[in-house]
Amino acid sequence: MHYSFKPHEENFKDWAKLGFVGMPEIGIAFLKHLSSPHFNPKMELFSEKQWKMQLEAILRCVYCFEILREKDLLTNIVTGGGKTTIIGAMIAYMITVHDQRKFLILVPNTIVRERLVDDFDPNSETYIYDTFPFLTNSYESLKDRISLHIMKPSESAAGIRSGTIIFGNIHQIYER
Repeated sequence: MHYSFKPHEENFKDWAKLGFVGMPEIGIAFLKHLSSPHFNPKMELFSEKQWKMQLEAILRCVYCFEILREKDLLTNIVTGGGKTTIIGAMIAYMITVHDQRKFLILVPNTIVRERLVDDFDPNSETYIYDTFPFLTNSYESLKDRISLHIMKPSESAAGIRSGTIIFGNIHQIYER
């Protein structure tokens, strides 16, 4: 796979080192919160080494979106690399910084979908926003307003309008 971020490496490093210059203030606060040594997920198996890699991916996604103005991003993350955490952080970022309230997550199959549903279901013991404190201060209550809709064949699409996070299989959006 072609590494298209390479020309931006040095500018990205400078941007991060200088405190996320060129961002909305609320975005800077969000990224500083995630970068803080006080950021403390409620996970028994939390790995600081893995979090550093996940944080790097989050920062790169935000840099591409805010600084490079790239709205269509593709992130290549290895199995077990923390895709769910990165997705959760980016959703929290878009909610707090850009007031977005609707997210469509397309997965390759029902097995992957069911694993993600466990982490994004507000009623689950592994709810991402209870495990990772992405939403803080005045935004913390937003985690209780996130609702989940799972697109299923032969079911009404009405839940899409009310859901915050909509999960579907990629094949559900293709014409038959």
